Amino acid sequence: MNVTIIGGTGLVGSYLVKAAEAATAISTINTISRRQIEGTKINSIVKATTAEWTPEIEKLSATNKVFFSAFGTTRADAGGIDNFKKIDIDTNFAAAKAAKNGTIDTYVLVSTVGANKGSIVPYLKLKGGLEDDVISLGFKRTIILRPGVLIGDRVKPKGLLNDLAVKVGVWTRDSWLFPLVKATHADEVAKVALHLALQPLKEGTESEVRIVEAQEIVELAAKL
Repeated sequence: MNVTIIGGTGLVGSYLVKAAEAATAISTINTISRRQIEGTKINSIVKATTAEWTPEIEKLSATNKVFFSAFGTTRADAGGIDNFKKIDIDTNFAAAKAAKNGTIDTYVLVSTVGANKGSIVPYLKLKGGLEDDVISLGFKRTIILRPGVLIGDRVKPKGLLNDLAVKVGVWTRDSWLFPLVKATHADEVAKVALHLALQPLKEGTESEVRIVEAQEIVELAAKL
């Protein structure tokens, strides 16, 4: 099986690439990113701007069955909510539409806890809108993962507030306070994303949607 991954240089994406490399069911991992990604199964496509990703996704989607998006940014890194929408939301939706033009059966999106189009929080509102838009494209199977605060070794810090949230997440992770921030290890998200994507498609189902919340991600990962 051939798969495509965007966001492969990020926290969850880097773990996803490693997990995919170890999966015997996967023969080729096509990655599209702004930096080279090394690996024995990897076909690393490097494009300087996200606008150049769409035609590459369309080409790959002619021979791939599974598409993973672990691509994303934060409001702080983007420099405001408007830029966040352009970088994160618009890029992800353009990627999804390009994937739908090919033979992609399964689309996997790494979203966030609390994503809801009706939220009063702009970040969560936009993420919820993206989820709805991706679902509306009608892939045979859409898998959306909603991890809480992500725990893992980041190459680049995400700012004081994020660092504080991670510390709180680590502290509360294995306690009754877990629901406070629902901290989720990045490798758990990656393992669950890959595991669910490789499951056989259900027969007779035109459009299957699976939304996996933080608690279920942790529970599923513990069994893998």
